[in-house]
Amino acid sequence: MTTFIALVAAIPALLMPAAATVPPGAVPTLDTTAAATATAPARVDTRRYCVIDDVSGSRIPRKQCQTRDGWAKDGVDIDDLMK
Repeated sequence: MTTFIALVAAIPALLMPAAATVPPGAVPTLDTTAAATATAPARVDTRRYCVIDDVSGSRIPRKQCQTRDGWAKDGVDIDDLMK
């Protein structure tokens, strides 16, 4: 019966993570290397900017929405329009 108790007492020690083997004086640090930042996905600007134009001869205004890149491809500086 004593071997069973000793085995049950050893199971939590086996299941402990490897961090338990860190020396007592060690200080955890934040990894800011390029490898750590390279795994983060790049953010893509998916916001849409809409321009409402009045069309001559029509009572219905025309609304055109594109991303910032789409407006830049058409040669429109969206920052100037928003001023």
